[in-house]
Amino acid sequence: MVPKAVAIALAVATLVAACSSDDDGEPRGIAWRGDDPVVVVDRTASGVEFVAADDAGDDTDSAQEISLPIGVRGTLDGEADIDTFRLEVDEGMHLSALVTGAEDIDLVLDVLDASGDRIVRSDRAPTGYSEGVPNLWLEPGTYFLQVLEFVRGERGGEGGRQGPSEPYELVVQRYEHESGFEKEPNDELERATPVDIGQDMFGYIGWHRDRDVWRVPLDGALPTDGFRIAISGVPWVTPELEILGPDGEVVLTREGERGEPLYLHNLSPEHAFGGEERDVGAFYVAISSGRSNPEEPYRLRVRRRDMEPDSELEPNHEPSLATPLREDGGEREGRRRGHLDVGDVDMYRLSSSPGVRQLHAAVEPTSQMVAHLEVRIEGEEADSAQADAAGQRASVTGLEVPAGKEVVLVVSGQARDPRGAPYELRWSVH
Repeated sequence: MVPKAVAIALAVATLVAACSSDDDGEPRGIAWRGDDPVVVVDRTASGVEFVAADDAGDDTDSAQEISLPIGVRGTLDGEADIDTFRLEVDEGMHLSALVTGAEDIDLVLDVLDASGDRIVRSDRAPTGYSEGVPNLWLEPGTYFLQVLEFVRGERGGEGGRQGPSEPYELVVQRYEHESGFEKEPNDELERATPVDIGQDMFGYIGWHRDRDVWRVPLDGALPTDGFRIAISGVPWVTPELEILGPDGEVVLTREGERGEPLYLHNLSPEHAFGGEERDVGAFYVAISSGRSNPEEPYRLRVRRRDMEPDSELEPNHEPSLATPLREDGGEREGRRRGHLDVGDVDMYRLSSSPGVRQLHAAVEPTSQMVAHLEVRIEGEEADSAQADAAGQRASVTGLEVPAGKEVVLVVSGQARDPRGAPYELRWSVH
């Protein structure tokens, strides 16, 4: 179950009702931990009637029949014991199941189909934590839920745990979809949950390798429009972000740190998959993680803004997508304002000059970033510079660039803040 030191801050209904916010401010009426919502949904406080797991067998043939809503109390008699419950679903529904208690063992919850094949598994955390699925979509049919103990090696082997565990509680009920939340299944483009731009959206990484796809509309968007995407941190979850074009092609991937938020600044749909020859009606944001959290949702914020002419254009993590530094090919100096996010590398392309030139380039970061600058000529590293401390300039001066050679400037570094850090890239050729 959730550790007793972690307080239950808000229920989901309270969270959704309180989600009014300004563009640049935090939602009002919600408890936040830094940039993250402190939300633990107490699904056991649901008023369901409890029954004993007396008839729960180890396999699907001896499963105990249950109907919704229901709570089950039981114990696992040794590490080899598995409690299996049979559920008949008459019409399509979203399932909420949470197993808590038994703080002396590492709980696992599996959901199986009629053939006994596993659909999803919840095994997010070690001893003392809850397991469950918050909003799993089930078609009509027969399903099985299994409560078991995580065991390394052979289950029930010599020297394994014997005797009953501490009691567990399994609460199984329908999940009622809330406005502003994802709607499962949404793991593919065709089933993506639509995003209301400028509004806070919520979803769960509800089970192992759960993947949520969100559709971001571009109706009325201008070529100069850019987007900022923010995913709040959730305990145990290591967020993985993918940006997909209208055809499902992945153009950018990011991975954050466990329990930390993940950000993407300066996403330019026109640069990523636009152009006059293509009609781009939407792009997609996919969020996933290896570990899950069935109780605490993440918050997805998508904000649209007019990009400044000197902004970087994401994605620009590889040479073919590098942000151009020259507009008409004749400029001899200029600047770009970028933002280095966690796991980010920014590349800028300087088109070739007819004669030999001396290149001067510098990255000027904020105090939250230790900057690194690399210069590549025709794909080969020609020079680089590493700042000595956060906030200091990283510069390359007087680098000779042969005539007709293209240059790529690579900005990387380490930011102290999970939200990343802004910087300015200045360059000139003489």
